[in-house]
Amino acid sequence: MCSTSEIRHCAANGIKYIETLFHADAVFFFGYICSAAEHCFRNVVETLRSDSASKKRLVIVFSSPGGGVESVEKLVRIIRYHYQEVFFVIPQEAMSAGAVFALSGDRIYMDYASSLGPIDPQICRGNEWVSVMDFLDKVERIIEKSSRFSLTDAEKIFLRNIDLAELSRCEQAKALTFDLVKKWLMEYHYRDWTVHERDFVKKGRPVTYDDKIECAHRTIEILSNKTLWRSYSRKIGIEALKRMITLNVHDFSHDEDLSGAIHASANFVRECFDGSDMTFIVRSKSGF
Repeated sequence: MCSTSEIRHCAANGIKYIETLFHADAVFFFGYICSAAEHCFRNVVETLRSDSASKKRLVIVFSSPGGGVESVEKLVRIIRYHYQEVFFVIPQEAMSAGAVFALSGDRIYMDYASSLGPIDPQICRGNEWVSVMDFLDKVERIIEKSSRFSLTDAEKIFLRNIDLAELSRCEQAKALTFDLVKKWLMEYHYRDWTVHERDFVKKGRPVTYDDKIECAHRTIEILSNKTLWRSYSRKIGIEALKRMITLNVHDFSHDEDLSGAIHASANFVRECFDGSDMTFIVRSKSGF
C-alpha cells in the first residue's frame, strides 16, 4: 500500500505531465459550482498566471454535480480574461451546470467511463440544490392537466402554493443557461471548426456561421430533452455524445500515459475533497 507521500509524489508528477503535454497551466476543480467557489478559483488562476504569464492555454481537470449557472458565467469570465484556450478534462462526470461549464471550453477530454449530464441549471433553496428543469416540467404538466380539468387534489394544492418569484427565477435561469451555452459554443467550442467531417451530405464543405448556429441549437435541444434522457440525472457517455451532437470531444481511454497522469492526480484531489466537509475544492500544482 502506498504511503501518503508516495501518493502525493505520484499526483504531482501527474499534473506536471499534464501541463507539459498540453503546453498549459492546469487547475483541478471538484465539487459544486457556487458563489463561494468564485473567489477561490480566481485566486488559484491568478497565482498560476503570475508564475507562468507566457502560457496561453489552461487545462481544467473537472468533476462536478452541478451548481449555479450565474457562478459558471463568472468562472468563464475569469478563465477567458487570462487564457486564449481552455480544455476541460473530465475523469468522472460533469453534471447539470457542470456540463454547461465544460461546454464553454475549446475542447473536452473524456474516457470511456466519463459522463456529461443533460443541461439542467439549479437554484439553491436553503441548503440544497433544486433542478430548474424538473420544477418547470412539473409546473408545465400540472398546468396542462388543469386545462383539461383533470387535476388531483394534491396537484391543486401544489398549483395554489407555487411561489411565483421562484417560478420566475427558474424561468430566468433556464433562459440564461441556454443563452450562455449558445454563446460559448459559437465563440469558443466551434471556433476552429472550419470543414464538415461527420455530415455525409456536407462532408468536405466549409462550415458556415449558420451551420454553427444550427449545431448550437441542436446541442441545446438534445442535452435539455428530458423525454430523450428520461432523467436530468442521466449520465451521458462519450459515444452517445459523439453520435448525437457535434462536440469537440477527445477520447483519452487508450492513451495510457495521459490516462495514468489524469487519474493519479485526480484521485489525490478527490481523496482530499472526500475527506473534508468542503462543497468544492480547487487545486493547482502549488497545492500538491
